[in-house]
Amino acid sequence: MPANKSAWTRYRVIDRCLNDRRRPYPDKAYLAQRCAETLGTDVSESSIEKDIAFMRRPSPEGLDAPIAYSREHRGFAYSEEGFSIRELNLTDGEWEGLRFAAQLLHQYRDVPVFQDFKSAIDRIHTRFELDLFGVADPLADRVQFEKTVSTDGQEWLSTLFTAIREGRRVTYLYLNLYKEKLDEYVLTPCLLREHAKKWYMVGWSDDRGRFLNFALNRVIELEVLPGVSKVPVPFDAEGYFRHSVGIMAQGGKPARVVLEFLRPLHELVMTEPLHASQKVVKRDEEMARVHLDVLLNEELYLKLMGYGPFVRVVTPLALKRTLSEWFERGWRNQGEGGS
Repeated sequence: MPANKSAWTRYRVIDRCLNDRRRPYPDKAYLAQRCAETLGTDVSESSIEKDIAFMRRPSPEGLDAPIAYSREHRGFAYSEEGFSIRELNLTDGEWEGLRFAAQLLHQYRDVPVFQDFKSAIDRIHTRFELDLFGVADPLADRVQFEKTVSTDGQEWLSTLFTAIREGRRVTYLYLNLYKEKLDEYVLTPCLLREHAKKWYMVGWSDDRGRFLNFALNRVIELEVLPGVSKVPVPFDAEGYFRHSVGIMAQGGKPARVVLEFLRPLHELVMTEPLHASQKVVKRDEEMARVHLDVLLNEELYLKLMGYGPFVRVVTPLALKRTLSEWFERGWRNQGEGGS
């Protein structure tokens, strides 16, 4: 991969020349001249030869540019009509948004369910890396995406996606962390969801007569069963997690939760809401009171405990009692053991 910006600029100049209908079939001398004019420095014909060779290489090492030489016209042209290394006409803001999306998508190129798109992902990422879309930013390395992406359980994504599409049941072993043993399940998968760098599966269990949720990183020996399975209850993929804080979706109606966040963390909850239903009902310099309509589950408890003494539960009483018990248990644990 070329390491200097002048090489990237030459690729764009060559691309423009090959798409210029006013001067079709440019030769190496003409391309070198146009590159020199753009860069303000001499460009040799041998450099143009190397540039064209690189542009012809398959992605992701090259650009898959279909550049052909015409003996009749003694010059170069694209053999694919309309081809360009900058094919889209987007605004600068749209390009920046696409650049960030491409970097994020590139992290998931090795996830099995995305394998069919890996070539396209690599190609887009390479073009942005080479600044072939013409939106180079010398400070691009100052915006860094999180590199660590959990791969546990991702090997099941492609199989489960197929099972959802075809309406098939799956059987597997699941590691129960609380019981510290493996349990066998048969499930009709209905939804795949990523949360906190991990993948989860929601599906219908005939044995239990309800929808269940499983972390894929604890699934073992998954197999697709023959035949088509029909879920007896309509599944609302859009609304299944509507009232959940996190990935735990339990039955029952959501509770109206009223919380007061104290200074200085009362500003944090404004910028990082606990849930989409959060509404601020009172706010001053010392405190912010909010309403939430959520299910009471362990993920909600853990998130609230993270605020420590800076959160106060107004209602419901059950939530207030649970958090008090958890805080007291945690305090007792700090006094046990140690040196």
